[in-house]
Amino acid sequence: MMVSRLTVTPPSQPQPLDTLRGSLYMVGTAVMFASAFVATRYTVGAAPPLLAAALRFTVAAAALAAFLGAQRRGCRPGGSPNARPGGRSADGREGDSGRLAAMAPGDRARIVVLGVLGVFAYHALFFWALQFTPASLSALIVPTTLPLATALMARAVLGERLGPYTLAGVAVATAGVALAAGPSADTASAGWLGPALLLVAVACFAAYSVLGYAPVARYGALRVTTYATVVGAALLWVAAVREWAALPHVPAGAWAAIAFMGVGSSGLGLVWNYRGGALLGPGRAAGFLYLVPLFAVTGSVLLLGESVYPRQLLGGGFIVLGVLLAQRRPGRKTLRFRGRKTATGRE
Repeated sequence: MMVSRLTVTPPSQPQPLDTLRGSLYMVGTAVMFASAFVATRYTVGAAPPLLAAALRFTVAAAALAAFLGAQRRGCRPGGSPNARPGGRSADGREGDSGRLAAMAPGDRARIVVLGVLGVFAYHALFFWALQFTPASLSALIVPTTLPLATALMARAVLGERLGPYTLAGVAVATAGVALAAGPSADTASAGWLGPALLLVAVACFAAYSVLGYAPVARYGALRVTTYATVVGAALLWVAAVREWAALPHVPAGAWAAIAFMGVGSSGLGLVWNYRGGALLGPGRAAGFLYLVPLFAVTGSVLLLGESVYPRQLLGGGFIVLGVLLAQRRPGRKTLRFRGRKTATGRE
């Protein structure tokens, strides 16, 4: 599941129609992100996990490249009258200076690291974990713990200060994970293996999110995400070399789920996330992502026939409470890059 930062400055007071459109985009985004949990759980029951992940992100890389190409055609020299150096125009679109060959060597290296962490490592662990973990439980763990893991990673990497609410939120959410991930009829054979893999995956994606702040600010989220996805997809194919022999035996249903995840969850979901955030603003848009666990749990019950236990719901409630506690911080968050700091986390 990939959630990218918004790079377009929204109007200060959205018009009612813009609010409606933005809300519809974000509900659609939540549906697409939630569907990845259900589709992945189905796919790993029919295809080897690394091969399934490699196929998904090959489709995703193609979809993102198509979106990026369409965006680039509107931003070539002469196409955007207010182009800025650094790859993006004043209206938030991305220009030719953000091409991979034109990037500084250090930025190209960062994008490779992002591909390793946010695409290869995260999704290899995610697909592996869903062999042992119900989609409903994974949907309670991943979307809700990711904001807390990102805050902790920002503290470790960027020196961002963690207040008492954040620390209390981490403690409450950790208790919620322990409660929700306890053994059940669906997880008894694997125990803690699936939830543990999911938490490691969350840590990888949190690092991806924090390390991606500066490249995204310079080149735009769609461009950076596309390049990182290409890197990650290539690494997944290498890691899946022993599973290549299973490729002819992947059933049609798994191919359909893989195509849906690549185009829908990783393609349309990302684009709708950008558009919804541009219309509503990052803060309001992010609130819609709390619908992801609800939609994913509902889909896992209706489509996969999974069971949801009261303990899991109670644990999910603790996790959400922990996230809400962690967000109760006075003032604006300050992020540091190379000795400089801004209130928005951008240079």
